[in-house]
Amino acid sequence: MYKAIIVEDEMFVRMGIRMSVEWEKLGVEIAGDAENGQAAWELYEKEHPDIVLTDIKMPVMTGIELIAKIRERDKRTRIVILSCLEEFSMIKEAMSLGVTDYILKLTMTQEDMVAVMDKVIGELKIYDASVSAGEYSESTTEKRLIEITHYNKTQTLQELSQAALPFDRKNMLLAVLEINHMDRLQEQFHDKYGDIVQYSLLNIFNELLEQYMKKGVVLSENERTYLILAGNAAKPVSMAEFSLDELLRAIIRTLDKYFHIRPTVAVSQMCDGLEHLHAMRLQCNEVLEYRYLYPSGSILKYTAVMQQDFGQGIREILSEIQKHSVALSRSTDFLRGLEEEILRRPTSQTCVRLFGQMAELEMKETFMSDQQRLQVMRNLQESLERSENLPDLAQNYLRYVQSLSDLSVDSVVYLSKPVSMAVEFIKRNYRQEIQLSDLSDYAQVSPNYICSLFKKEVGMNISKYVMEYRIKKAKVLLLTTNMKSYEIAVETGFANESYFSRSFKKMTGVSPSEFRRQEYEGSI
Repeated sequence: MYKAIIVEDEMFVRMGIRMSVEWEKLGVEIAGDAENGQAAWELYEKEHPDIVLTDIKMPVMTGIELIAKIRERDKRTRIVILSCLEEFSMIKEAMSLGVTDYILKLTMTQEDMVAVMDKVIGELKIYDASVSAGEYSESTTEKRLIEITHYNKTQTLQELSQAALPFDRKNMLLAVLEINHMDRLQEQFHDKYGDIVQYSLLNIFNELLEQYMKKGVVLSENERTYLILAGNAAKPVSMAEFSLDELLRAIIRTLDKYFHIRPTVAVSQMCDGLEHLHAMRLQCNEVLEYRYLYPSGSILKYTAVMQQDFGQGIREILSEIQKHSVALSRSTDFLRGLEEEILRRPTSQTCVRLFGQMAELEMKETFMSDQQRLQVMRNLQESLERSENLPDLAQNYLRYVQSLSDLSVDSVVYLSKPVSMAVEFIKRNYRQEIQLSDLSDYAQVSPNYICSLFKKEVGMNISKYVMEYRIKKAKVLLLTTNMKSYEIAVETGFANESYFSRSFKKMTGVSPSEFRRQEYEGSI
């Protein structure tokens, strides 16, 4: 019999779901229901259900937040969303967290529920069969160790007190490896449930553990891997920490070489005794809250991270963005608020949300249609969510800001990667003759494709964009230097002074010398 819980803020809907089918005939027992995400999380921890049927919009804790918390702990539990049509965008977000299916509450029939439950139970049977058949199923001791990292239960500690463990109970360290974008790795290996990937990773971890530390145990839980390690009690603490550093660097190198991933690693303080494992895990969790402020592949030690002042680095990143932003140059208070909020909770979700708010401010300075704004935000959101860390996020955002400032206001769009690379090539090479073949090679697409895509996104062809960019640079030189007209022509990529003067007058209506004179007189 599989155990299920129902999460829905409307009592009559909860009752309706309970009565919608004969659950026992499906092999399902309803273990309880909850009216919000927080109550559901408490029920989940108490009942450990196989199936969760949950609404999305709820008070206290939303369904999205509940699903994310469950997936941090457990990838086996099957989740079904109870939704309305207007929540479709939220359904899409939830599905990305590993949801089996969804049911529309207002149109749900008995047949719909039975079909979804058949699908859910089928997935559970396949999952359980694959785990029981594999060598990677956890031993009882390993399960107990994972349990006491989450809950410091006296009974579990007593059970382990006499157990033969593969490490000393002195000089203990806990290292937690978190792999970003595990879903991409599963997709690469066509591994729907992640078991093949997890088995492969565990083999690598255990081999390297034997090579570098000898004593320790590797425990796996979703996107996180726990390494419980202990140095030789007869050796200095510094020796144990040195061996740990070597092990962790070897793990990062190996995963980068064979899987093209660079995990972030959190390391607790050193302690003696299993009763400290829970506190050590909390230390690692606290450290991982700051992982977005570091490059991928970093080894983050609790003491060092807790002593670090992140404010200066965040201020420098936001200051650089402000230099290139029209909207934010006038919003010092807004930037100060961003800095405080990032420092308070520097997670990827927080940073992506805040940078999205900055983007909305930036778009208010342009004349885009609602449709254009929607397309810009959709593309930008995807780019921000792919960012590995805060510096990477800032670079993606600066590319967005640059795309707004470089294009004419009536054709502003967020640039695709090929067009962005084409624009970058033009900016780097505008002083010399630009060949389409060189530009397309740099953008890694065919000449015909880049011409078509550039015109579609920028609103003008490449040659016109190059001309406008050269004239823009020429204007700057005319106003900020005493360079002669022929010198500016050479500096901005024109073949000769005559061609420069004709092109400048055609685009601005005046000659270069007249432009300089008018601007000078206007400033007096």
